[in-house]
Amino acid sequence: DGYWHCAGIARAVQESGLRAAVGMGIVDAQGAEQGESCKKMAMAFMEMVPHFGPRIQPLLFPHALYSVSPENLRWCSRFAETHGINLHIHLSEPVQEVTDCLNRYGMRPAFHLDRLGFLHERTILAHGVFLDDAELDLIARRGATLITNPTSNLKLAVGGIFPYERVAARGIAVGLGSDGAASNNSLDMFQELKTFALVQKHAQKDPT
Repeated sequence: DGYWHCAGIARAVQESGLRAAVGMGIVDAQGAEQGESCKKMAMAFMEMVPHFGPRIQPLLFPHALYSVSPENLRWCSRFAETHGINLHIHLSEPVQEVTDCLNRYGMRPAFHLDRLGFLHERTILAHGVFLDDAELDLIARRGATLITNPTSNLKLAVGGIFPYERVAARGIAVGLGSDGAASNNSLDMFQELKTFALVQKHAQKDPT
């Protein structure tokens, strides 16, 4: 889980008896001041983590390439390495993200992240709908994890389906997510399992 109010999320997890990775959201789309505020909150949350016990794992959650500057993505990468924590980011969810990245940086999103030192075995990439074969080869080499969010992708009509067959063929670790309630309406993981299976059957034209 992640975004804002990480301390409150961590307390809820602590009381529930569950385990969780809780990520502090980083965005700077509204300017440098917003980015600095997020970074300060991330550092403050890291100081609080030991008080929540061993079931709470902190991570850093820069939102996406289009909402976090390259400078702050580099900061996130260094911060995560210093503290030995995971990174989590939305990647290649809408096709517009791919187009904008090519126009702005001259490369596709996964390669842009790699250039920033962001892509490694502690990186968790959400969505990945429009990753091409070269990007998937890169992700496999770096040992990153992909998380598919089928219900969210359908609700937001992103226009594509997570390329599970190509991902699995490369041995990339795959997780299942819901994305946020605003882009799903439900955080029911059993329903997510069903939706994932159905869209993959549809995409691969294979009912088995």
